[in-house]
Order: sequence, then structure tokens, then C-alpha cells
Amino acid sequence: MVRFTHEQMKKMTRRVISESTECQPEFIAYITAMAKSDWDIKQCRREYRDISKCITALKAKGSQKPTLNHLVLRAYNKSK
Repeated sequence: MVRFTHEQMKKMTRRVISESTECQPEFIAYITAMAKSDWDIKQCRREYRDISKCITALKAKGSQKPTLNHLVLRAYNKSK
């Protein structure tokens, strides 16, 4: 069984909580619009556009350049 320290648990929990609400309003609006239109996707174009923008922004935010610390650690690990 794996045991985590208190700090590791805080980091993991914080990450899950912060990521879970990123596009939640757009997702709820999209699902609500689909339910109102009897699950017809063609009638929910505006909501689909909004959630697509949100997801694209999240992907762009996640694909940042590596930090200097990451590059230093990577070079250090390669030298071993």
C-alpha cells in the first residue's frame, strides 16, 4: 500500500479541486440546452461554441513552455 505525506495529499487534492471547476458553467449550459432541445445538437451551437472555446483555452494554458527549473533538473538527471 502506498502512503502519502500530508503535503503530497494537499497538493493532489488542491489540483483536483482547481481543475474540476474550470469549464463547469459552460458545460452545465451546454447540457441544459441539449436537454431543452430534446438532445438535438444542431440547436445548441452557441453553447457548443462556448464550451469549445473554454476547452481550447485550457489546452493552450496547459501547453506552456517548461520552466528553467524543469530544464535544469532534466539536464541534471541526464548527466547521472
